[in-house]
Amino acid sequence: MYATVLAMPEKDEVTIQSLASSLRLFTKPIDKVELLGAKGELKWSQTVRGLKVKLPAEKPCEYACVLKITPKK
Repeated sequence: MYATVLAMPEKDEVTIQSLASSLRLFTKPIDKVELLGAKGELKWSQTVRGLKVKLPAEKPCEYACVLKITPKK
C-alpha cells in the first residue's frame, strides 16, 4: 500500500488515521514503512489513533512524499 502525503508536515511526523489498529483495514499487521527516495529506516507505530510515522530531517523533496507500507507475510 502507498500513502501520499500532499504537504510536508511541520513536525516531521505524520499520522494516517485510516490505518488505526482498531480499524483493521489491513488484514495483516504492518511490517515495514518506507519513505520513497529517502535512505534509512523510519520509526513508526500503529496505535488506535492511526499509523504514526516519524519522517527524517532530510526530506527527499520539498512538496509531497510517498510512504510505502508493507504488511507482514
